[in-house]
Amino acid sequence: MSFRIYSCQELHYGVCCVFVTMGSPEFNDLGQIFCNAKLELESIDTNSSSKSIFCGGDASLSATEAAAGGACKQQLRSTTREKPRVIVIAGPTSVGKTQLSIELAKELNGEVINADSVQVYRGLDIGAAKATMEERQGIPHHLLDMVPATVEYTYEEFMRDSRAATEKILARGRVPIVVGGTGMYMRYYMHAKPGITSKPFEDEAKIIGALAGAGSILVPDCWDYDFQCYFLHKNRTALFRRLDLRCEQQIMTLLEETSRLLDAGLVADSNSAARATGYEEAIPFLMEARAARGFVTEERLLSMLSLFQHNCRNIARQQIKWYRSKDRSEVQLFHWIDASQPIEKTIADIRNEYLRPTTKPSELSKESSDALKNSSYKEQKQMRNYEPTQQIYSCPEACAQVLKWVMQTQGGEVVLNAPSMY
Repeated sequence: MSFRIYSCQELHYGVCCVFVTMGSPEFNDLGQIFCNAKLELESIDTNSSSKSIFCGGDASLSATEAAAGGACKQQLRSTTREKPRVIVIAGPTSVGKTQLSIELAKELNGEVINADSVQVYRGLDIGAAKATMEERQGIPHHLLDMVPATVEYTYEEFMRDSRAATEKILARGRVPIVVGGTGMYMRYYMHAKPGITSKPFEDEAKIIGALAGAGSILVPDCWDYDFQCYFLHKNRTALFRRLDLRCEQQIMTLLEETSRLLDAGLVADSNSAARATGYEEAIPFLMEARAARGFVTEERLLSMLSLFQHNCRNIARQQIKWYRSKDRSEVQLFHWIDASQPIEKTIADIRNEYLRPTTKPSELSKESSDALKNSSYKEQKQMRNYEPTQQIYSCPEACAQVLKWVMQTQGGEVVLNAPSMY
């Protein structure tokens, strides 16, 4: 009987993997034997009729047992105590999560799982800042455009679908990269507990205590995956300036998209899609324009834009606050990263951490993470005096272009610089 032994790096498990293929047909179902990266294959007895395989003395399975199929693989996985690794990326809106996730997926042979509660809706592309097909660069994306904008999509449905996507990605030998800013989505995904809320659930304090005492090598057995979690942080002033500009850049196409959604039956304040930031401001604006036969003032347009910007900044504040919480156990796993550093460095740090054997301590600096988190408190106080500015729509010609579109598509005439009736 002959053996062919191949060593490779199976990234989605973060361990050293040994593939064993036996010459006899009765042993073709052996499959993959996963061994801890620190262990070495000590011996294979080619003379024994049972063909036992020894992995660092930590596990011993006969080929006869292996022929039984899945039970063998499950037994060895539990013996070596390895869990599949999953990368999780969070951060405030407009911080750069999408670009990082795509570049990281290219580096690690990964696939992206969306964890944004607006991007699950079909037709909500602009306000959700959904990556275009071109921007995705061929990287598979999951949980985008799951349901029509008129249908509610629950946390439980997200948990079910995101978990199923994770297992399929792992089965293909690729790396799951979960990306989004919706805290409750991440909470449901990581805990896989239907019905939990933003408040601590039973025994969650014990999990937090266990995490605090785990050190840099061991992670308490609270999770079914080996989560490697990152929160992207950017200086608040720079983030808000970027958000304000993005809102201005989106406003024309956002109105066009919202008009189509209204025509398709979306009703103001009817569900999560209608209440999503951007659409929540655009829907009443267009409904008022339609009711007034297209009459809309420049003042009303700027008021809607200003509210859109304000609400986007408020979302960013809430997202930062969520990931500073001391009462949610999953939040404690997140390492804060400076999003203003070169993306190449961030990718290298995450890649190295992903390839790190579980028996070795993390090289990520806890002090650096804590410093970023602490700086967010100081920035919060400084931003009380933040004054937003408009770079594009400070120009009357830019406003006139939008108002012309409103007149042509919503019906009626345009009133420039007229006293506001709203």
